[in-house]
Amino acid sequence: MSGGRLLAFAGALALALLLAEGALSLLARRSLAELLPGASVARDGQPSRHVAPRAPSGQPAGAAVAATAGEPFDDAIYAAHEDPLVGYALKPDAELSIYDSAITTDHLGLRRRPGPPPPDDALRVAVLGDSIAFGFGVDDDQALAARLEARLAELRGSTGRPVACRTVAVPSWNHRAAPAFLLDHWDELRPDVVLYLPCRNDVCDIDGATPEGRRRVTPDAASADPWLSVSVRTLVQNDTRRLLAGQGGELHEIDLGLDALFSDLCAESRRRHDECAESVARLHRELAARGCRFAVVWNTLSDYTCFLTERLARLDPDLPAIVMLAMTREEFTLGFDPHPNAETLDVWARWLALELVERGWVERGEGRALPPVPAEYEELRGHLPDAAEIERQAEEARERARRWLRPDIDFRRSFGLFQVLGGLNPGRTARQNLLVALAPQGETLEVELEPLAARADLYPLDVEVQVNGVALDRLTLRSDALLGVRLPLPEGLDRSRPLEVRLVPERWVARPLEPAPGAATPGPMTLDWCRPARIATSP
Repeated sequence: MSGGRLLAFAGALALALLLAEGALSLLARRSLAELLPGASVARDGQPSRHVAPRAPSGQPAGAAVAATAGEPFDDAIYAAHEDPLVGYALKPDAELSIYDSAITTDHLGLRRRPGPPPPDDALRVAVLGDSIAFGFGVDDDQALAARLEARLAELRGSTGRPVACRTVAVPSWNHRAAPAFLLDHWDELRPDVVLYLPCRNDVCDIDGATPEGRRRVTPDAASADPWLSVSVRTLVQNDTRRLLAGQGGELHEIDLGLDALFSDLCAESRRRHDECAESVARLHRELAARGCRFAVVWNTLSDYTCFLTERLARLDPDLPAIVMLAMTREEFTLGFDPHPNAETLDVWARWLALELVERGWVERGEGRALPPVPAEYEELRGHLPDAAEIERQAEEARERARRWLRPDIDFRRSFGLFQVLGGLNPGRTARQNLLVALAPQGETLEVELEPLAARADLYPLDVEVQVNGVALDRLTLRSDALLGVRLPLPEGLDRSRPLEVRLVPERWVARPLEPAPGAATPGPMTLDWCRPARIATSP
């Protein structure tokens, strides 16, 4: 494998782990560190409020981190937002924490900018995005926006127009939520420069928040299919990662199948990637009309970089793009969580400060030169490939995806579970409708469904089976038996891409969510109608 391909693969792997960890931390309240065979995580008890234990005075910050690495933090840190495109922000005017980090929020539910209010004539920079832009697991003064402001002040000195940098980011916001929040609160935020950090989970739907402040799956009003509810899929993935770690069965990663939603291979995935690119291009146009500069900032290069960039080359070829790292390393992360640590964020801030000055977006001033970044970062500094190379790498990524695609999903054994595109609860029951991707092998579709034992009153229940958006048959699920059918696939199917199989019931019920395997307590209310057992194509 060539050096460039190796870097691209490693970067994609690191980003995938980062996203899995972020979702696991936020939704399942666990760390991937807990899932490693033989892992031992110290536990000193739950914090009594939203702020996690801090290192005692005089001790290094790492002392508290070592004690709380992997500690399930109190995740009741969110508040519902009035705009359904936004979904949620952080609790306003509150002291919160993620792991050992101290977070102070303002009245908007954003991370508060450290220091005194900026003067009215300050040049305002917004760091926009999700958990990476937010600074997952670091303190307010260690977040990217805070470090960028500090490095710009150092670089520019005391002369010229002051600069104020603001974090406009909340963990797991998607490509609609972040821009919508920025524009909703434009009268107060009024940025002159916006730096947007895309992330692969932009393709997921936005969540809501419970009255207690925990995230919950709700229909995304702006989605092409609000009933699909794909954000919950991260819980299903994390449940499966526990099995991979040897805590529930003998599985290999290839058994899980293709991570189809992010693959840019099936129609649903491609549609979502298209939406991401259109959203970025639209935001660029909107900001330009308001006299605001805009750039996309890639924290690392990945498959998602290629998928989004090849689309933006067509939609918005003049869009500025800045790359931080070609790939990441474990020592660049929190250690127990793959989000970037404080040193990494400061390195990015130094690079971005220089970039903004070189582009003429911020005055140079008469300050001193910034200290060089550590050599281990400098040797991994990333650069965006040209358009032809981006297209080549994107197609290579899709070809890898084709090789991982399975023709079957066995929900009981977790085989192919990553090929669920949406509509699955953590307890492996189906939500309003279930959508999966399968390798287009054979001439027959096999479907096995199990009724919900606790809700026999729901049945008999008619269920429409669709393949690539076309109705194939209507089944009747009864309360007293497993439904198993073999249906001939229609002729003329496009077999160059995965088959998308959707199950649409005539109705569903609301009931307490069945906990994921190994969970100590039941979940909140949810919507479901059956327990899928198997969906597969066969000869």
